[in-house]
Amino acid sequence: MGIVSLYVWLSWIFSLFPWTRVWGESLGDWFVRVVRDIALSIVSALPGLMIVLIIFVITVVILKLLKAVLNQVEAGRLQLPGIHPDTVGATRKLISVVVWLFALSAAYPFLPGANSLAFKGISVFFGLMLTLGSAGVMNHAMSGLVLIYSRALRKGDMIRVADNEGLVSEIGMLATKIITRENYVVTVPNAVVVSGKITNLSAQSAKRKRRRQPDNWRHHWL
Repeated sequence: MGIVSLYVWLSWIFSLFPWTRVWGESLGDWFVRVVRDIALSIVSALPGLMIVLIIFVITVVILKLLKAVLNQVEAGRLQLPGIHPDTVGATRKLISVVVWLFALSAAYPFLPGANSLAFKGISVFFGLMLTLGSAGVMNHAMSGLVLIYSRALRKGDMIRVADNEGLVSEIGMLATKIITRENYVVTVPNAVVVSGKITNLSAQSAKRKRRRQPDNWRHHWL
Protein backbone atom coordinates (compact mmCIF):
# COMPACT_ATOMS: atom_id res chain seq x y z
CA MET A 1 0.00 0.00 0.00
CA GLY A 2 2.88 2.36 0.77
CA ILE A 3 4.46 1.68 -2.63
CA VAL A 4 1.19 2.49 -4.40
CA SER A 5 0.85 5.74 -2.43
CA LEU A 6 4.44 6.68 -3.30
CA TYR A 7 3.82 5.93 -6.97
CA VAL A 8 0.67 8.08 -7.07
CA TRP A 9 2.47 10.89 -5.22
CA LEU A 10 5.40 10.83 -7.67
CA SER A 11 3.12 10.92 -10.71
CA TRP A 12 1.25 13.88 -9.19
CA ILE A 13 4.47 15.74 -8.33
CA PHE A 14 5.91 15.22 -11.82
CA SER A 15 2.69 16.46 -13.42
CA LEU A 16 2.96 19.80 -11.56
CA PHE A 17 6.03 20.98 -13.48
CA PRO A 18 6.14 21.45 -17.25
CA TRP A 19 9.56 19.82 -17.71
CA THR A 20 8.52 16.65 -15.77
CA ARG A 21 4.87 16.53 -16.82
CA VAL A 22 5.60 13.87 -19.44
CA TRP A 23 7.05 11.61 -16.76
CA GLY A 24 4.02 12.13 -14.54
CA GLU A 25 1.61 11.32 -17.36
CA SER A 26 3.62 8.21 -18.28
CA LEU A 27 3.61 7.01 -14.69
CA GLY A 28 -0.11 7.69 -14.40
CA ASP A 29 -0.94 5.86 -17.64
CA TRP A 30 1.18 2.86 -16.64
CA PHE A 31 -0.47 2.70 -13.22
CA VAL A 32 -3.94 2.84 -14.77
CA ARG A 33 -3.07 0.03 -17.20
CA VAL A 34 -1.74 -2.17 -14.37
CA VAL A 35 -4.85 -1.61 -12.24
CA ARG A 36 -7.09 -2.29 -15.24
CA ASP A 37 -5.27 -5.52 -16.12
CA ILE A 38 -5.47 -6.73 -12.51
CA ALA A 39 -9.18 -5.93 -12.34
CA LEU A 40 -9.85 -7.72 -15.64
CA SER A 41 -7.86 -10.75 -14.45
CA ILE A 42 -9.88 -10.91 -11.23
CA VAL A 43 -13.18 -10.60 -13.12
CA SER A 44 -12.18 -13.29 -15.64
CA ALA A 45 -11.13 -15.62 -12.80
CA LEU A 46 -14.42 -15.28 -10.88
CA PRO A 47 -16.37 -17.94 -12.87
CA GLY A 48 -13.60 -20.49 -12.33
CA LEU A 49 -13.36 -19.65 -8.64
CA MET A 50 -17.13 -20.06 -8.30
CA ILE A 51 -16.90 -23.52 -9.87
CA VAL A 52 -14.06 -24.42 -7.48
CA LEU A 53 -16.19 -23.23 -4.55
CA ILE A 54 -19.15 -25.32 -5.75
CA ILE A 55 -16.92 -28.40 -6.08
CA PHE A 56 -15.60 -27.80 -2.55
CA VAL A 57 -19.12 -27.50 -1.09
CA ILE A 58 -20.34 -30.63 -2.90
CA THR A 59 -17.29 -32.55 -1.66
CA VAL A 60 -17.89 -31.51 1.95
CA VAL A 61 -21.58 -32.50 1.74
CA ILE A 62 -20.74 -35.91 0.22
CA LEU A 63 -18.15 -36.61 2.92
CA LYS A 64 -20.60 -35.66 5.68
CA LEU A 65 -23.23 -38.01 4.26
CA LEU A 66 -20.71 -40.85 3.95
CA LYS A 67 -19.49 -40.18 7.49
CA ALA A 68 -23.05 -40.42 8.81
CA VAL A 69 -23.57 -43.75 7.02
CA LEU A 70 -20.26 -45.17 8.25
CA ASN A 71 -21.04 -44.05 11.80
CA GLN A 72 -24.22 -46.13 11.63
CA VAL A 73 -22.19 -49.12 10.43
CA GLU A 74 -19.65 -48.62 13.22
CA ALA A 75 -22.44 -48.49 15.80
CA GLY A 76 -23.93 -51.73 14.45
CA ARG A 77 -27.22 -50.15 13.37
CA LEU A 78 -26.51 -50.63 9.66
CA GLN A 79 -24.87 -53.42 7.70
CA LEU A 80 -23.07 -52.90 4.41
CA PRO A 81 -21.47 -55.74 2.42
CA GLY A 82 -17.69 -55.72 2.67
CA ILE A 83 -17.55 -53.21 5.54
CA HIS A 84 -17.06 -54.43 9.11
CA PRO A 85 -17.36 -52.18 12.18
CA ASP A 86 -13.67 -52.84 12.92
CA THR A 87 -12.64 -51.48 9.51
CA VAL A 88 -14.89 -48.40 9.45
CA GLY A 89 -12.11 -46.06 10.61
CA ALA A 90 -9.74 -47.05 7.81
CA THR A 91 -12.58 -47.07 5.27
CA ARG A 92 -13.55 -43.53 6.28
CA LYS A 93 -9.98 -42.30 5.75
CA LEU A 94 -9.65 -44.05 2.39
CA ILE A 95 -12.93 -42.63 1.13
CA SER A 96 -11.94 -39.14 2.28
CA VAL A 97 -8.62 -39.33 0.43
CA VAL A 98 -10.23 -40.67 -2.77
CA VAL A 99 -13.04 -38.08 -2.74
CA TRP A 100 -10.65 -35.17 -2.11
CA LEU A 101 -8.28 -36.36 -4.85
CA PHE A 102 -11.20 -36.59 -7.27
CA ALA A 103 -12.40 -33.11 -6.23
CA LEU A 104 -8.89 -31.68 -6.67
CA SER A 105 -8.55 -33.20 -10.13
CA ALA A 106 -11.97 -31.80 -11.07
CA ALA A 107 -11.20 -28.31 -9.72
CA TYR A 108 -7.64 -28.08 -11.06
CA PRO A 109 -8.52 -26.82 -14.59
CA PHE A 110 -10.61 -23.98 -13.10
CA LEU A 111 -7.86 -22.59 -10.85
CA PRO A 112 -6.44 -19.23 -12.00
CA GLY A 113 -3.23 -19.78 -13.93
CA ALA A 114 -3.66 -23.55 -14.12
CA ASN A 115 -2.67 -23.56 -17.81
CA SER A 116 0.45 -21.44 -17.32
CA LEU A 117 3.88 -23.02 -17.69
CA ALA A 118 4.92 -21.85 -14.21
CA PHE A 119 1.91 -23.53 -12.57
CA LYS A 120 2.53 -26.75 -14.49
CA GLY A 121 6.22 -26.70 -13.57
CA ILE A 122 5.44 -26.28 -9.87
CA SER A 123 2.89 -29.10 -10.05
CA VAL A 124 5.41 -31.45 -11.68
CA PHE A 125 8.06 -30.49 -9.11
CA PHE A 126 5.81 -31.18 -6.12
CA GLY A 127 4.55 -34.39 -7.74
CA LEU A 128 8.13 -35.60 -8.18
CA MET A 129 9.00 -34.75 -4.57
CA LEU A 130 5.88 -36.55 -3.34
CA THR A 131 6.68 -39.62 -5.44
CA LEU A 132 10.28 -39.86 -4.25
CA GLY A 133 9.48 -39.15 -0.60
CA SER A 134 6.40 -41.31 -0.19
CA ALA A 135 7.84 -44.70 -1.18
CA GLY A 136 8.46 -45.79 2.42
CA VAL A 137 5.26 -44.16 3.66
CA MET A 138 3.18 -46.00 1.05
CA ASN A 139 4.81 -49.28 2.06
CA HIS A 140 3.77 -48.78 5.69
CA ALA A 141 0.30 -47.53 4.66
CA MET A 142 -0.39 -50.56 2.45
CA SER A 143 0.83 -52.85 5.24
CA GLY A 144 -1.55 -51.06 7.60
CA LEU A 145 -4.45 -51.67 5.24
CA VAL A 146 -3.53 -55.36 5.09
CA LEU A 147 -3.57 -55.57 8.89
CA ILE A 148 -6.85 -53.68 9.23
CA TYR A 149 -8.86 -55.37 6.49
CA SER A 150 -7.53 -58.87 7.12
CA ARG A 151 -8.50 -58.37 10.79
CA ALA A 152 -5.48 -60.41 11.80
CA LEU A 153 -5.03 -58.07 14.75
CA ARG A 154 -7.60 -56.23 16.80
CA LYS A 155 -7.38 -53.62 19.48
CA GLY A 156 -6.94 -55.37 22.81
CA ASP A 157 -5.24 -58.50 21.41
CA MET A 158 -2.17 -59.85 23.19
CA ILE A 159 0.46 -60.40 20.50
CA ARG A 160 4.13 -61.16 20.08
CA VAL A 161 5.87 -59.49 17.14
CA ALA A 162 9.63 -59.28 16.62
CA ASP A 163 11.08 -58.96 20.14
CA ASN A 164 8.00 -57.26 21.58
CA GLU A 165 5.07 -58.79 23.42
CA GLY A 166 2.13 -56.81 24.68
CA LEU A 167 -1.40 -55.54 24.24
CA VAL A 168 -2.42 -53.89 20.97
CA SER A 169 -3.56 -50.37 21.82
CA GLU A 170 -3.82 -48.90 18.32
CA ILE A 171 -3.59 -50.07 14.71
CA GLY A 172 -2.86 -47.01 12.62
CA MET A 173 -2.24 -46.53 8.93
CA LEU A 174 1.54 -46.36 9.40
CA ALA A 175 2.31 -48.11 12.68
CA THR A 176 0.90 -50.35 15.40
CA LYS A 177 1.24 -49.43 19.06
CA ILE A 178 1.76 -52.12 21.69
CA ILE A 179 1.66 -51.75 25.48
CA THR A 180 4.16 -54.16 27.01
CA ARG A 181 3.93 -55.89 30.38
CA GLU A 182 6.26 -53.23 31.75
CA ASN A 183 3.68 -50.62 30.66
CA TYR A 184 5.91 -49.29 27.88
CA VAL A 185 4.36 -48.11 24.62
CA VAL A 186 6.19 -49.64 21.65
CA THR A 187 5.49 -48.33 18.15
CA VAL A 188 6.14 -50.93 15.45
CA PRO A 189 5.99 -49.89 11.75
CA ASN A 190 3.28 -51.79 9.91
CA ALA A 191 5.72 -53.00 7.27
CA VAL A 192 7.72 -54.70 10.04
CA VAL A 193 4.56 -56.25 11.49
CA VAL A 194 3.41 -57.64 8.14
CA SER A 195 6.83 -58.89 7.02
CA GLY A 196 7.65 -60.49 10.38
CA LYS A 197 6.16 -63.30 12.40
CA ILE A 198 3.08 -62.40 14.42
CA THR A 199 1.86 -64.57 17.27
CA ASN A 200 -1.64 -63.67 18.41
CA LEU A 201 -1.78 -64.98 21.96
CA SER A 202 -5.40 -63.88 22.39
CA ALA A 203 -6.49 -65.93 19.37
CA GLN A 204 -4.64 -68.97 20.71
CA SER A 205 -6.37 -68.61 24.08
CA ALA A 206 -9.77 -68.37 22.37
CA LYS A 207 -9.06 -71.54 20.36
CA ARG A 208 -8.06 -73.44 23.49
CA LYS A 209 -11.28 -72.36 25.19
CA ARG A 210 -13.36 -73.56 22.23
CA ARG A 211 -11.53 -76.90 22.23
CA ARG A 212 -12.16 -77.41 25.94
CA GLN A 213 -15.82 -76.46 25.67
CA PRO A 214 -17.15 -79.87 24.41
CA ASP A 215 -15.30 -81.62 27.23
CA ASN A 216 -16.92 -79.30 29.73
CA TRP A 217 -20.34 -80.00 28.25
CA ARG A 218 -19.73 -83.77 28.38
CA HIS A 219 -18.58 -83.53 31.98
CA HIS A 220 -21.65 -81.46 32.80
CA TRP A 221 -24.06 -83.98 31.31
CA LEU A 222 -22.27 -86.94 32.87
